[in-house]
Amino acid sequence: MKLSYAERWILINQYRILKLVTGEENPRYDEAITILGNGYEEYYGRAEAEVSESPFPQDIADEVHDILQMFCELQWVKAQIEDSELLKSPRYQFWGFDANNNHEHLAYARFLHRMNEYAEVGERLEYNSHSDTIATYFAMVRVWRSIKPGGIHLTTDDVRRIIEADIS
Repeated sequence: MKLSYAERWILINQYRILKLVTGEENPRYDEAITILGNGYEEYYGRAEAEVSESPFPQDIADEVHDILQMFCELQWVKAQIEDSELLKSPRYQFWGFDANNNHEHLAYARFLHRMNEYAEVGERLEYNSHSDTIATYFAMVRVWRSIKPGGIHLTTDDVRRIIEADIS
């Protein structure tokens, strides 16, 4: 990446402002100031480590929103479910995304958690499931989308259909 003198100067000032605003001595800010100030082009990548080259994929964001909304709705109707065995199903609870196979999903879910979104799902937004859960979630979401109206109107039978969604 090539940066002009003006671009480097602006970025250096941004890092200086970050230091002042956050009030913290973050060594990454000092490192970025040094890299940019001296024009060490081969290390520019370290100075821009916090910035993704491309925007986050909207399709993955949409998938995460759908999955989490579905699990929120399952929590909303929990008290109405008459089948206690259904509530014990591992699929009734959100169990996270796999950091190895679905790292973008996990990162976005963690971001949403920090933004206090989908509170009904709780701390599980932080979870690394350590298994590839995405196919199961997609199957469940397909069934969930077919149920109208959803939300607080989900019945025990609706929940059963979602929980027992076929992965194939």
